[in-house]
Amino acid sequence: MNEIAILALDERSSWPENDVPPVLALRCTIGRDGSDENYLEWREKAEKLELRVVSIHVVSNEDAVAQIEHFLAISGLEPGQRAFFERHEDADLADVRAVLLNFAMRGGQDQPLVLRCDATMRDVLEDQHDPVLQRADLWILDNGGDEPDFPRKTWATWTLREIPVGGGSVFNGTLEEFQRWLG
Repeated sequence: MNEIAILALDERSSWPENDVPPVLALRCTIGRDGSDENYLEWREKAEKLELRVVSIHVVSNEDAVAQIEHFLAISGLEPGQRAFFERHEDADLADVRAVLLNFAMRGGQDQPLVLRCDATMRDVLEDQHDPVLQRADLWILDNGGDEPDFPRKTWATWTLREIPVGGGSVFNGTLEEFQRWLG
């Protein structure tokens, strides 16, 4: 396992000073018409610094088709780039599934996905297998224990483990595997 820096916009001042260039995770869109007004500016700045940027769409309980159209219009996502999704507190698993399915139908069927799994999703999925969610790599929000708790009937393993205290994330693999995973 290697600690990596997948930082949110508000953590940009804490970029680590090591050999691993940080990956800046920017909240791009929220629902069918919300967006972070700083997204494009920070994306451009990060790219000038040769930092990798991942674009996050926050799934709400709104029209799934409109959410994906909005995300694709703003994100600048290129073929093969990973699309990151997280659940807004008003969205349930049906909303998340609908957005992921609509993303696939809109040309994202070959696009690699990452889904941030919070405690609510983990509790709901505890005893279920979900083939739609399973298609995405698992980005688990963790409580910081030795071994992360995640829905093992849907995912065999986790890819990213977000540590709330101290920030950043851990990649489940080597630095070389992480660089290949990013594409």
